[in-house]
Amino acid sequence: MEVLHRHELQVLVARLRDEEDPDTYVRTHSAEQVDHWLNSAVPLREYQIDWAISQHDITTREGKLDASNEVIQILAQLENAIEREEYLRYVSQRLGDFRIFVGCGDKPKDGNRFFAASTE
Repeated sequence: MEVLHRHELQVLVARLRDEEDPDTYVRTHSAEQVDHWLNSAVPLREYQIDWAISQHDITTREGKLDASNEVIQILAQLENAIEREEYLRYVSQRLGDFRIFVGCGDKPKDGNRFFAASTE
């Protein structure tokens, strides 16, 4: 998926429960259900952000910080400033107005931008 995204192709992820696989889902559900499932697909970065956030208890400050540390790694991969800004807004909403600011540091790691998290 990363290779497709790097070549600026729109990558969407259609989620299934852990115990389901796409082949079985298509074989055991109606065409309408499959169509609904495929239409619920989200962009790759949104999926990655949602997954990272879901791994933490974001009802606590510590959970928000831990989630933001994972999300920062995803955001650092975004070279397009508009895309990065949109996902920064998305993350802020998902974390309950928890802010992640784009900044720069003295020694950018691997040429990526630094990010810092802050509470509301």
